[in-house]
Amino acid sequence: MFRLSQYIDDQLLAAGFCYASINGHDGSLWACSKGYTVLPEEATKLAELLGGTSLDSIASTGFQLAGQKYAYTRGEVDDDEGGVVRYGIRQYNGGWLGWPSCYCQCLSLPWLLRHRPNSYLTVAPHGVLSLSLFARARACSSPQPFLQGRCKEEGKSSQGCIIMRTSQAVIIAVHDPAYSGGATFGKVNIEIARIADYFVESGF
Repeated sequence: MFRLSQYIDDQLLAAGFCYASINGHDGSLWACSKGYTVLPEEATKLAELLGGTSLDSIASTGFQLAGQKYAYTRGEVDDDEGGVVRYGIRQYNGGWLGWPSCYCQCLSLPWLLRHRPNSYLTVAPHGVLSLSLFARARACSSPQPFLQGRCKEEGKSSQGCIIMRTSQAVIIAVHDPAYSGGATFGKVNIEIARIADYFVESGF
């Protein structure tokens, strides 16, 4: 196997991420940045989620990375028909919210995905929400399934993460503007997407 540490140090960290880890689908650690440890059960759960057809199970509860809680903000997975489902919810007066917050009377996520795959819905139970649902349209520059999150730990709300699933691995990286050398979250995502594509092309 090619030397994985070079993708951590020379590419992910060099691109502007502050922490990164590469794990197998079974949770085994392949490589990580110094002092950053994603637990096997965390990596396994992420691999299973991104290998499925829905991210609903973490929509309201979020997920964990290296023992820290993250709110789920955005993601894309392949659907049952071989297409792509992209979804995310934003509460404009206070960060991101999960799917349950958008349910309104008879409207449901399956109904919206079927009948309004490329539309926006606005509801206001506790604040102004904007729901965007897109079917079969990648938001990321890579065709690999991914999810993004925002750290919920006190004092770390500026930290965002992205996790991408390849044939055999999950590539995990955390971005913090204070340690990014000026690189934006969007810019560093391009780098992790490029690495994910290379992994798939190489059979990993």
